[in-house]
Amino acid sequence: MTLTLGFAIISGVIYLSGFIPYIYHVFHGKVVPHAFSWSIWATLSVIWTIWIIESANSTALISPIIRTTCLIIGATIGWIYIKKISITWFDYISLMLAVWVIIIAFNFWVTKALIPMILIDFLVLTPTLKKIWINPGSEDAIAWFTTTISQIFLIASIGTYTFESSIYWIYIMIINVFVWIFIILRFRYTQTWKYKFLSIYKKLIKKTPL
Repeated sequence: MTLTLGFAIISGVIYLSGFIPYIYHVFHGKVVPHAFSWSIWATLSVIWTIWIIESANSTALISPIIRTTCLIIGATIGWIYIKKISITWFDYISLMLAVWVIIIAFNFWVTKALIPMILIDFLVLTPTLKKIWINPGSEDAIAWFTTTISQIFLIASIGTYTFESSIYWIYIMIINVFVWIFIILRFRYTQTWKYKFLSIYKKLIKKTPL
């Protein structure tokens, strides 16, 4: 077994170690994947898997294939449970803009689409951040953390880097750590007396007739 293959396998295993509990929590009603976000993430995963293939890093494909498959499964489950989340006009706009940028990336940038992918990823992440802000328990913090660690081993397995891909890998790690910390901090805040008091106060205001 080569070192590249070893890193790719470790990356895939770590990703699964976060994804499997995530899906378990979904079926037990603890977390709800955002269908729009997961659908775009699955598409982005296909794009950079193609980039890895074109970069002749066939031994590093294990992790991207595992990740893409998991994202497709997550997107499918998200659409099944879509009624459990509140879809707003902002979500539809984010989805349409993301699809538009992906089309442009495929037609004009091809394998150099990694920079636009950063913009797409951040765009479709906003509905998930909104969901976390409303209910931090709707996301699994561990899954975001394991994704970051998995990404580190994936980068080590690729071995071929460009300016665009380096920026993209760095972004992915930073944004996953950010979401992980965001979930933890938001959850802790929702457990404070201040938050509970404000929640009760807002409910009373809504119920009070004018």
